[in-house]
Amino acid sequence: MASPSNHSVNSTSVNCGNIQPTTGNSRPTTANSPPPTRNSPPPTRNSPPPTRNSPPATQNPEDSHSCPAIFLKWVLAFAIMLAVLSGMMYSTLFTFALAKDLRNGTTTIKDGDKVRPKVQADYVALWLILFLPSVFGFIRAVIKEIFSTGQPWPKWPESVILIAVVSAAEVAGQWLFTFNVLTDDYVDVPTVVVLMNVVLIAHFIQQRTKLYKRALFLHFLGLISIGIGVGIQVYLQKIPSDSALLLTTPLSLVLLSFAWSPYIQLVQMKKHESSQQSEHQDNHTSGNSQTAHVRATMVKNLFNMLLLVIVLFVVPPYIDHHLDGISASSGFSSLYLRRTEAMISVLSAFGGYLLGVIACSMCIQLYSFLIPLTLAPIATVFFAVHMDFCPWFGNDLWCRDGARAVVDNTEYIPVLLVVMGQIFYSIYNYVTTASGIHEKEPNMFWFPQHTGVLTGQHMLLNRTKITENLEESSRSAEGQPQSAEGQPQSAECQPQSAEHPLQTEEDLEQKAKDLGGRVMICTTMYRETWDEMSKYLDSIKRVATSDLDKLVGTKPNNRWAGKFEAHVYFDNGLRGDKLTDFSAQLVCLVKDKYPDSVEVTPRRTWYGWKLRWDLSGSLFLPLTIHLKDNQNVKSKKRWSQVMYMESAVDSQRIKESKKRVKYILATDGDVDFDAGSIVAMLLQMLSDREGQVGAVCARTHPVGSGPFVWYQMFDYAIGHWLQKVANHVLGSVLCAPGCFTVYRVEAIKKVLEEYRSDVEEASDFLTKDMGEDRWFTTLLVKAGYKINYCAGAVDSTHCPEEFDEFWKQRRRWIPSTLANQILLLKNWKDVNKNNKHISMPFLIFQAGLLFSTVVSPSTCILILSGGLYYGVGIPPWLSLVFSILFTLVFAVICIRYSQETQLKLAKILCYIFLLAMLVAVVGTVSQMVLSIHSPKTPIGTGPPTTCFCGSEDDIENGTKLQEDMCAFPCPGDSGEFCGGSAKPGQISVYNINECTREARSQQDQDKDKLSYDIVAKLRQFWT
Repeated sequence: MASPSNHSVNSTSVNCGNIQPTTGNSRPTTANSPPPTRNSPPPTRNSPPPTRNSPPATQNPEDSHSCPAIFLKWVLAFAIMLAVLSGMMYSTLFTFALAKDLRNGTTTIKDGDKVRPKVQADYVALWLILFLPSVFGFIRAVIKEIFSTGQPWPKWPESVILIAVVSAAEVAGQWLFTFNVLTDDYVDVPTVVVLMNVVLIAHFIQQRTKLYKRALFLHFLGLISIGIGVGIQVYLQKIPSDSALLLTTPLSLVLLSFAWSPYIQLVQMKKHESSQQSEHQDNHTSGNSQTAHVRATMVKNLFNMLLLVIVLFVVPPYIDHHLDGISASSGFSSLYLRRTEAMISVLSAFGGYLLGVIACSMCIQLYSFLIPLTLAPIATVFFAVHMDFCPWFGNDLWCRDGARAVVDNTEYIPVLLVVMGQIFYSIYNYVTTASGIHEKEPNMFWFPQHTGVLTGQHMLLNRTKITENLEESSRSAEGQPQSAEGQPQSAECQPQSAEHPLQTEEDLEQKAKDLGGRVMICTTMYRETWDEMSKYLDSIKRVATSDLDKLVGTKPNNRWAGKFEAHVYFDNGLRGDKLTDFSAQLVCLVKDKYPDSVEVTPRRTWYGWKLRWDLSGSLFLPLTIHLKDNQNVKSKKRWSQVMYMESAVDSQRIKESKKRVKYILATDGDVDFDAGSIVAMLLQMLSDREGQVGAVCARTHPVGSGPFVWYQMFDYAIGHWLQKVANHVLGSVLCAPGCFTVYRVEAIKKVLEEYRSDVEEASDFLTKDMGEDRWFTTLLVKAGYKINYCAGAVDSTHCPEEFDEFWKQRRRWIPSTLANQILLLKNWKDVNKNNKHISMPFLIFQAGLLFSTVVSPSTCILILSGGLYYGVGIPPWLSLVFSILFTLVFAVICIRYSQETQLKLAKILCYIFLLAMLVAVVGTVSQMVLSIHSPKTPIGTGPPTTCFCGSEDDIENGTKLQEDMCAFPCPGDSGEFCGGSAKPGQISVYNINECTREARSQQDQDKDKLSYDIVAKLRQFWT
């Protein structure tokens, strides 16, 4: 416990001249002065500054603006652009080649019947190109449904009937375009490219928003350009007036334009009014903004699959007479003739779509999404004319006369006109669409799926547009957009809503950036060192002087300035009216770091004293230090957290909502962070329009030096970049560390009563006091809230550098982690019922992690036993006995003796097991060497064979006693067997896995001798 200093809290300043910085866990001392007493006179106001300044704050661990990072981003953007362009191009070319072969395929006569095996395969291959995207979309929607609960159904009957109608129109349009338009003799590659872009006129069919009206000029330019291009191409092709192409082409394109229009897709996602979420959502903010995109996608793809299966067997014999003689069953049996082309077309479309999604989520949609989709028509024509696929595939589809397109120069004119029209629509897409960094796919596309034909055009139309809300929910909800999990947004990367972008443009975008209340930056301190306190105060100073309004892009009515306040809750900060050494050190640092701040007169409180400084800077940030007297209030971190959480909850009684505390940013006393990370987490919190996100945690980097820090860097990387990301995607993060996490006060209010409960059982101590951060996260998850992970928010914290500190930390973390996992799985029914984000597969995943954690010590023991056996010949049972004895001895020491004795024994055991593991590694390597040179052909199977080592006569006598006995020659030419230097008549018994009765060549014996010598020397070294 820290002793009181001679610094009186009643004075307006503290004498910092004699304060010496602390290192490690040492206590601050004064230089050349006797120990402080309670009756020491108070210091004067004009005390000299500290004799030692703290080192500068560490820089952000990741500098995203460095030249290598920028270069890699450009390389990645270019690679994705080429991949998307290639996917769109190859999908079109291979689909077109199969369609042409379907019409012009050869027919042979066999037994008086027409036989067209390759045409049959063409028919089924084209059908699979249309069918498989619906299968992919259906499976992905089902997986999404499995890993989430409470997804709403589409509105009945309006949306469901519309989905059925749209599905029929889409299937009919795709079928007509594939089997009637592409197969027509008057349709060549330029004509296909021109006709495909006609569906882009569907942009007209959408809500008349302000942004739509402003961009109406782009619509007319695109329409005129595409219309002129289509007219010129039809004229150049000289299509007869009685051709069915003049009917099927506009019919198919009109059907597809209707099915893929943004407004029609938006209306399909209206959720059923009775599809409210489970009862726990009644306590949340409005949940009406959620759309039925998951189940709407399932229903739509199910309709598509059923209709495509029906037309597969019905159309050829009854409707489409140019498909006479084609049978679906025959097509499947001969599909191997066209499986390569079908696979390339399907995978190209699917890969291009996925990479397009990645490009939009990375905020590079201009370079890697819109540009490749715009260039795809030109690239398709170019490759069709100049690319020879015959050497690649070598089949009749590409190695025949007329396989390569012949295009007149005049045909390039309509292609360029159509591309110009697509450019206008791409500009419109760029203006009316926006994504946050790491944006989810349902937020970027109306239906998270692709199509087999006209893939690029469907992606442009399927891209979500900023539109007016379907219901009144956007006006009643918070209206917050989906944030970037990274640095502040650029013009291209604006945020959107968490479930679907159903907000108006500028006004909702500004509402989305309105905090709607105050933000408390709360920190707990106890015995932090000088450097650790300096790091925290430097971070607060950077935040106070930063222009958050400029970073976020808010307007004056939504300013973030003046809405932040910093609080430090100092455990054992004073004794009576005297500051302790550590709290006096903090006060000195505040006065040193903020010389321009305005100090407010200290106030006595029920828990101790409260000191406040109004910091200079654009944020108008006040810093308040709450000095706790442990004689008046409970100590430890959890009770400090309860204090500031109660303060935030009590602020909800204020009538004016802008003055209420809405979010709490919890930090530790040694954390280094910046304003950009705070903005990233708050924007992600604001994006939750339904109020279902209870907390957002950041990515933490450990800082320090030494082997323990190296290990923890790897451990933190696994915990943050792997486990937290997996939990964030599959369900919810289960541990929001208190070192740097944003909490929603509304969520805190629901679990605070349980969080402040006392320890009543031994298990409560593990969950409540040893791992308070994880337990609080568990309470939020049980209450129905989701915990998010924001990879773009970065902070750094000091980690243990010495064994003792590291051991104490892990002794707290590991039991609390296991206890909270067991608590979560124990209440799995309530968690699954109350929290729509926690599904049964996610709980099974957590049970698997718990099982792997429990069995990991036994796995290490098995590895150690095997290595010791191969390394120095210690039997596995003996190493197992020693492991159990060590464990029992350490358990008794932990129960009976002091913590200092426990740490000493822990060090000794760690060194013992470290040496044992080194021996195990050497033994494992030696066994690998032996196995490389051991005989490859074993005799028989089953348990290890018993071998006698001795002379040939001994072996012969031994083998007569048991049939499965075997032996092999020793290395060298000694004539003995089984590694024997044994003399005749002396028999030893060994267990081996493989052996042979045949004598081996001299070369094999030399290799065995070398391996034997290596192993012998290694054993000699270690023993």
